[in-house]
Amino acid sequence: MDFTARDVQYLSFDGAMASRMSFAPRGPGEDEGWLMGSVFQTKHQRSRFVIADAQRFDGGPVASSWIPAQYVPIGTRGGGLPELQMLKPV
Repeated sequence: MDFTARDVQYLSFDGAMASRMSFAPRGPGEDEGWLMGSVFQTKHQRSRFVIADAQRFDGGPVASSWIPAQYVPIGTRGGGLPELQMLKPV
């Protein structure tokens, strides 16, 4: 949500249910970073880990990977991990 511009962007996961995303900063800007979290794909009955650019949702996630043979309960999140603060783009 951009309260100044009165704009809202949505990231859709094709009918899937997303857990609360964690934010990993990559620069000094307020929204300069990555949103990361698990998404349960109901039609596949599997979870996947997704990474999205927090500044641009229009292209969908920038990376995604199935979590091998595992269901991650909705609501699970990894926020507050100090390791996330150390992530740097390569």
